[in-house]
Amino acid sequence: MSKRDYSKIFKKNYLTSVAFEMRFVPLFIIKQHVIDFQRQIREEFPFSPREPFLPSFEPEKWIFNSKEGKNQIKLTDERFGFNTKEYNSFEPFFENIKKKKDLFLKIVKEDIENVSRIGIRYINEIPLEGENPIDEILEWFEPKIDKNNLNNNTVINFFTEIRSEYNRNGLTCSNQFYQRKTDNSYWYVIDIDSYTEKTIKKENIENLIKELHSIAIKEFHENVTDQFLKTLDM
Repeated sequence: MSKRDYSKIFKKNYLTSVAFEMRFVPLFIIKQHVIDFQRQIREEFPFSPREPFLPSFEPEKWIFNSKEGKNQIKLTDERFGFNTKEYNSFEPFFENIKKKKDLFLKIVKEDIENVSRIGIRYINEIPLEGENPIDEILEWFEPKIDKNNLNNNTVINFFTEIRSEYNRNGLTCSNQFYQRKTDNSYWYVIDIDSYTEKTIKKENIENLIKELHSIAIKEFHENVTDQFLKTLDM
């Protein structure tokens, strides 16, 4: 792998989902804040689909979708989450989640002093459109398996997952190669979840988000080759 600029913004990406999640001690009082929160975001997130009631042990949740359906906020009595399908670069994404996170914490006020987990997840889904998908994998990616197992071109799918620790922060990275049954197309997935599980004061959340993003970007680069990065600038 050549020396790389981790801050570089490429012309395109294969991100189908980028998510931020913040967890806290379960609070039943969150339900009392949902109406006020919805009022504040209604213009940008006008749709709140109702799910059929099914008796379960899962916490109650509230979902708010944007007009185009590309952004979503999800609340439960122990989680705040934001997901987007239109990620271009980190700075706009960071400002977006900061705005939504600050609004939520302002509404709940002293009911949440600390959070117990923060995570950012990046899911890349790359189509393999050449004559031989295994050749593309070997040229473009650094899968977490012995490449000798791929050389005979008999592999039709695989899944790997590795969990690591960086400065007390967690990282889960999974690779998947599979064929879609609907159209027989081949795909390669790089799924990176960068997170921390410790007591976090509200004022430290933003610095941690940036730190987790840096860990995720480094992991992404370790999963791809120079040849693949060239395709992102074409």
